[in-house]
Amino acid sequence: KSEELISAWQMKTMPDLISRDSVSIPDMVEMGMLAPLSKLFPDDIAAMKGRWLEPCWNLCNYKGVQYGIPTYVDIAPMLAYNRKMFAEAGLLVPTNWAQVIEAAKKLNTTDHYGIIFPATLGLNDLEIFIGIAYGNGGRFLSPEGDEVVFNGKGFVDALKLYIDLFKKYKVTPPGILEIDYMKTIELFLRERTAMALGMSWVPVIAQNLGVPEGFEYRMASFPMKEKPTGKYPPAAAIMDATTTYMMISTSKVKKEAWEFIKWVTRPESMRMWAGVRIQGRVPTTHEGFKTPELAKTYPDLVREYEKGTIFKGAISMPSFPGFTEMIKVFGHAFQAALLGKPVQKALDEAAEECQDILEEM
Repeated sequence: KSEELISAWQMKTMPDLISRDSVSIPDMVEMGMLAPLSKLFPDDIAAMKGRWLEPCWNLCNYKGVQYGIPTYVDIAPMLAYNRKMFAEAGLLVPTNWAQVIEAAKKLNTTDHYGIIFPATLGLNDLEIFIGIAYGNGGRFLSPEGDEVVFNGKGFVDALKLYIDLFKKYKVTPPGILEIDYMKTIELFLRERTAMALGMSWVPVIAQNLGVPEGFEYRMASFPMKEKPTGKYPPAAAIMDATTTYMMISTSKVKKEAWEFIKWVTRPESMRMWAGVRIQGRVPTTHEGFKTPELAKTYPDLVREYEKGTIFKGAISMPSFPGFTEMIKVFGHAFQAALLGKPVQKALDEAAEECQDILEEM
């Protein structure tokens, strides 16, 4: 998608509006691609801002300027687990990495794998892993934004966890490097695995694929390591506003385009992202957390919202100029380590290459 957008921008064939993930905003702004909504329509932005939860609204803000209006957020990392398999094995939901390993070993049988995680070069797959690394005190960039640091202990130990599950304990399918997030959830729904890593979008995939009759599953936040080893504060989760409406800077009909954005993000339209028509999306507005449909899909999140603790400790998924290029480099290092290359060496080399990209930006 990123390559298609860049090509369209270079060929001057862009539409007036796009729907894109919020982590793409910095790259697109630096290319001159996006219109600054809060500068063009300050009164409207000020009037509507209060409908959104502040952490969600801020995902679309870059250098103090609002460039997009979010509809829902995806949250990572999440663990989906088969309730029947857990009950039969006498297991509780894991609360740390050691318990994840032990549960996966106990649940690994000739009929199904203990756990599965997606490990292709796709952005969703990599962001799930990054969420685990951030929970272990890792970061992609330093807080100052001038140094690539994903070769630190937070990422290294998270990648070793993946490798242990994959190669040491052999509790995952053998072909995970070719299994993306959609196939991961499909295998989980077919009861080919007892646990699956994903994001908060698992219910929407289950809705699209169809949940087998009698199949019961639950979702929980993927647990942190017993003692996080990274140097930064462990993140409770990472978020991305995956369907965010943005205006292209070259639009000749900015006023009309803005009226459409306001219409498509009005309360009546936003209800569909709150479980009314589409399950498995975490809303970004206050009214979204008040629908009875959402309470059925995400009862824990609704309780957190009511207590005022929703998104506490959660931060944005990596979002900065150059990320689109860097994630490709990181992805190849991620897969190389899963295939046997020493983890530290793989991440050191990738970090050095990404540092060059960062400095060029």
